[in-house]
This record gives sequence, C-alpha cells and structure tokens, in this order.
Amino acid sequence: MPGFLVEKVMLEKLGKYVPEGETIAAAIECTALQTRICCYYDKCEIDEENDMLVPSWDSLIGAIEIRKSKRAEYSAYIGITKNTLILCEMMNEMHYYEVNEAPASKAAFVQHLEKPTKHSDLGKCFPLAEIENCELKTSFTGAVKCVINMKNGSLLKLKLPKRSSAKRDMPHHEEYRENILSKLSAFSQER
Repeated sequence: MPGFLVEKVMLEKLGKYVPEGETIAAAIECTALQTRICCYYDKCEIDEENDMLVPSWDSLIGAIEIRKSKRAEYSAYIGITKNTLILCEMMNEMHYYEVNEAPASKAAFVQHLEKPTKHSDLGKCFPLAEIENCELKTSFTGAVKCVINMKNGSLLKLKLPKRSSAKRDMPHHEEYRENILSKLSAFSQER
C-alpha cells in the first residue's frame, strides 16, 4: 500500500475527524479485525440517493440507530487525542449498515446531527469516557490485540503491530503505540 504507510498521510486522514479544540497525541497503523459501531441520532433523515444522513426539522421524526459493522479484517489508522479515540480506514471499505428506530434504553447516547454527513464518515470518533472496558493481549510476535467495548454497544477488535511495516515512513510508531496502549490500559484489567 504505497503512500498509505506514511506518517504525514495518516495524520492528515485522521485529522479530518479530530474534535474541535483537540490535537492528535499519537497515531499508528493497525488492523481492524472486527468492528460493530452503533450511532444514535435524533431528528435526521436518510438521503439514500447521496448516501448521507441529513438533519431534519420535522418534530415528528424520532431517534434512529445506525449500526455500521464489518467482520472482515481491514487496514486502518488509530489515533488518540486527550479525550477521543479515532479509527478510520486506510482505503475506502465496504461496511454493512443497519438502520432501526433507536431503543429507549439508548436515549443517553442520542446525538444531534449538526450537518449532512456521509454514511462512511459515521462512527470514526469515540470519546475515551465512553469506553466500558478494553481487553489487551500481547501475542508472541509482540502485536497487541485490543477488544474495546463501548457503553453504547459499539465493539472494536483491533491488532496493533509491534513495529510498523514501513519503519522509515512511520518513525514514531513504537512511541505512539506505547502512548495509545497506555491510554487504553486505563480501561483494562491486565496487559
């Protein structure tokens, strides 16, 4: 994947999703083993023609749940800010989307959609405060498998390699990996 394993490219791609007022503290390449991302929005409609979610001012529209999932492995970038975990694909990936009426039990997670958003841009940012738990296991190769469960029902299964496959173009990989693991270990029982 020439060009994708360059630190500058990674930081630019992740930078599109950094919440206002925050900066990326650490970012690395990883493998997403499985993802199930749950998003809850109120007062919005689906624009199927443009693959977008758009705000609605119709007071009769209730909250919806969007589940975005993928069981197949794919190459991704993981970044961390002071308060947020960001996960995005290196290349455009196909995901399975499911849309339902939001269950009442998820009312605390409902967000208001501020602007039209492409389906592919949903579920990129995860507040660290919303991590329910994180299981970290180091394999014999030194890679760390992370299973992150979010309070809203989202699940991220990731593999963080010990070394970058493009060491020359990702000079901070080991340092950034340790920073990310340090943040995630706060939600883990053991490492």
